[in-house]
Order: sequence, then structure tokens, then C-alpha cells
Amino acid sequence: MLMDASEECYAFASFRLYPHQRTLLRDTEVVAIGGRAFDVLQLLISRAGEVVSLRELMDYVWPSVTVDEANLRVQMGMLRKILSRCENAQRAVETIPLRGYCFILPVRHQMGGASHPDISMFASDPLPILLNFQFSILN
Repeated sequence: MLMDASEECYAFASFRLYPHQRTLLRDTEVVAIGGRAFDVLQLLISRAGEVVSLRELMDYVWPSVTVDEANLRVQMGMLRKILSRCENAQRAVETIPLRGYCFILPVRHQMGGASHPDISMFASDPLPILLNFQFSILN
């Protein structure tokens, strides 16, 4: 499947996520992913390197709807299963106990054809231990 080069895209490992088309590709193949799992992944990768709280995820994925946290755990399980099919993305999402989740892989964000590293992974208030962990993966 070919995507327009001017389309917004997040790239990590062998995956590319196109938010406006709501499409996830692994290499050139479309990945079957449910809408809620897609929303979870989109929020996590758009804030790569940051801890995204359970409340933020719940509000983003289920706006104006009250659901149990078990729904988020189910979607996270499906997302991890999808990502685990790629060796380089098996541990892409870390659980931060009592805080939320963090996407720990490097993400390239392409906006309208211009690709640049996503600096959000260095701009916020990430956990110091997590930063040390990230850099050890990258080296």
C-alpha cells in the first residue's frame, strides 16, 4: 500500500502510522488493528518518551464515555501483541506502575513530507531511570 509522501506519518521500528488515514503499516503491509488500539498507539507514539497517564489514555480513547480501566488493559494487550510480531518493537510500550504507559522506541515524525526526529521524547519530564534505559537501547 502506497501512502502520499506529504501525509503526516510516525515511523518506528519497521512500522509507520498514518493518523489521518488511520492506517498502520509494517514495511509495506497494512496491519489489522482495531480503532481503540490504534488510538492508544497514536497517543503513545505522539508523546514518545513521556509517561502518558491512565486518565489521559482513557479520556483520549473513550471521550465522553465512562469505561473501566480493564478496557484499556485489553487494548494494550492487543497493541502489544501486534507490535510483538516485529522483533525491534517487542518491548515498545513500558508500563510505569501507578502512573501509566510510555512508548520507549525512537519515533520519527514526518509532517507534510519533512521528516525529523520526534523531540518530545527529550522535551518533557520523563523518569530519569527511563531516560537512562532509553539511551542504553539506542547505543
